[in-house]
Amino acid sequence: MPLSPARTRFPARAPAADRAAAAVFTFVLGNVLGPAATASLTRKLRREGSGDVEQAIGEAQAEAREIAAQFPRLRARLDTHSADYGAAPDNTFQIGLQAILDGLEALQHGSTQ
Repeated sequence: MPLSPARTRFPARAPAADRAAAAVFTFVLGNVLGPAATASLTRKLRREGSGDVEQAIGEAQAEAREIAAQFPRLRARLDTHSADYGAAPDNTFQIGLQAILDGLEALQHGSTQ
C-alpha cells in the first residue's frame, strides 16, 4: 500500500530531498564518467589487440590538440593544466562536493546569502 503525502514523515521536504540527492548524484557521476570511459576504452582496445594502448590514446589526444590549435580560444587553453585529459586541480572533487553540501545546508536553513 503506497503512502499518501499525509502519511509520510516529511511530505513537504520530500521534493527538496529528491532534488538534493539528484544534485549530489549528478556531481559524483560527472566526476567518474571520464575515468570510467578511459578504463572502458583501454579494455576495449586491449581486447581488440590494438597494440600499445597508451600510445594509441596518446596519438588520439595529440590529434585532438592539433585540431584545437586551429581555434584561437582553444589554442590559448592548450598549455594550461586543465588541458590535460582528466586533469583537475588538487582536491577539486572534495571542494566541489563540499560546496554543494554547504549550499544544500544553507537552503535547508533558509539562508541564501
